[in-house]
Amino acid sequence: MVSRIRCNVSFGFFFVPFCAFLWLFFECAKPCKGRWFRLNLMAPFLTLVLAGCGDPSACMEAAFERAPSGDMLPLQIAHAGGAIEGHDYNNSVEALDFWYGRGCRWFEIDLDWTSDGRLAAIHDWNAASEQLFGPEFNGCWMSRQAYMEQPRLDGLTSMDDEALGRWLNAHPDAVVVTDCKWANVDALALLSVVIPESLPQLVAQVYHFEEYDAVRALGFEYVILTLYRMDATDEAVFRFAADHELAAVTLPLDRASGS
Repeated sequence: MVSRIRCNVSFGFFFVPFCAFLWLFFECAKPCKGRWFRLNLMAPFLTLVLAGCGDPSACMEAAFERAPSGDMLPLQIAHAGGAIEGHDYNNSVEALDFWYGRGCRWFEIDLDWTSDGRLAAIHDWNAASEQLFGPEFNGCWMSRQAYMEQPRLDGLTSMDDEALGRWLNAHPDAVVVTDCKWANVDALALLSVVIPESLPQLVAQVYHFEEYDAVRALGFEYVILTLYRMDATDEAVFRFAADHELAAVTLPLDRASGS
């Protein structure tokens, strides 16, 4: 609940509507599991908050109340494990270690299918594979063993599904957001079998409304709805977010700002 703001009569005209807005915003924030916050109408409120703010990160911090544990939703997530030594999209053990050592606890990891039906931490088997291994590997769909054993041009260490689970087990306060663009539900089902002990540390992205129930049934408690592959209207997204437990909604900045 937002703290009461004492306003004198001369400023009441300006402050009363402002206080009413803040009260309504935080009334929509519901604590979830002690360290997460579900915003029933998150997208429209965040759009309102960020639209008039010169520093979006400061507005985000102000918009969320602290959980009892002191945790907050993250302001930053290290994409593809985080860039290291000038290498982005590397999805490597070293990147996770580097940014974890600098205080980062939230990471996004790309996952794609290997030719033998396992998951490799790689963005794709085209441009990303060429970046990691050389031009002759563009379009080369590798097996899990071949991927893990192939030396990389950046000298970093590749990960598969099991290696990701080992890293999470060694870093119990870290969280990984999954990003698997092909057969996403099947990929998450495989993770639930291969590294079931890591599920509490995984946040599953879903790219269609229809994926949500299947992913929750697999045991993923925290789900992010990602919009860039959907044609859903804002109204449909708002209704879905109001009716389902979501860790967050991911959307392009231009859509959030209404431009």
